[in-house]
Amino acid sequence: MSLEIIRLLFLFRGHAEKQSKTPSLIFEYVNNTDFRTLYPKLTDYDNRYYIYELLKVVPSIELFMT
Repeated sequence: MSLEIIRLLFLFRGHAEKQSKTPSLIFEYVNNTDFRTLYPKLTDYDNRYYIYELLKVVPSIELFMT
């Protein structure tokens, strides 16, 4: 199984004086296509394939989170 995971570079929560509890996630750069351009071009098969691929990694995520 090949996992294509974007690398998380840094995670932080706002400054102490601002009392922000919203986490900020910094990922590696990924060259992508804007979703407004991409989504209309996806077929039903494409959508099913991507959902299937996402569901395949759920066990890996559960192992990572425990």
